[in-house]
Amino acid sequence: MKKQNQIIYDLFAQVISKKVKNSCSGVGSFIFINFGMDLVAKSPIWKEVFDVRSEWYFWVDMSFWELEIDGKIMAYDEDYKDKIDDVIKKLIGKKLLNVEILSDEYDMVLTFESGIVLHLIADNTEEDNEQWSLFTPDRMVLTAGPFKKLTYKHTTDPIDED
Repeated sequence: MKKQNQIIYDLFAQVISKKVKNSCSGVGSFIFINFGMDLVAKSPIWKEVFDVRSEWYFWVDMSFWELEIDGKIMAYDEDYKDKIDDVIKKLIGKKLLNVEILSDEYDMVLTFESGIVLHLIADNTEEDNEQWSLFTPDRMVLTAGPFKKLTYKHTTDPIDED
């Protein structure tokens, strides 16, 4: 295993065996997978809830992807949104079993219970394409891409662009 991949395996090791709490599609071919308990943040001034999010969430951004069940491709990044929504929901309640990095550009395979496998291949057609991001309970984010870039930084907002 390459040394730069160690942080990926270390972080995902904390997600292995957790069940998917929610999964959905976003704009275009983006998909989101949430794991773990809800974390609730309250305003220090108003004592009201202003943020509820899962402990861990995984965003697939600029990647070509396909989701297979029992060896059959059920959906991929260019399918219709309705089909993607229907298939990606099949992840809910399934445990993540394994994560494998396949290349220096962070192509990867995520294996879930019930024969569900998510394949990700980097879309490096643009110099600013981030392939995927893993957000952690302590508000850190690990982001793969563009190309061979890997960053791990603190964020207060999952769409932070710094």
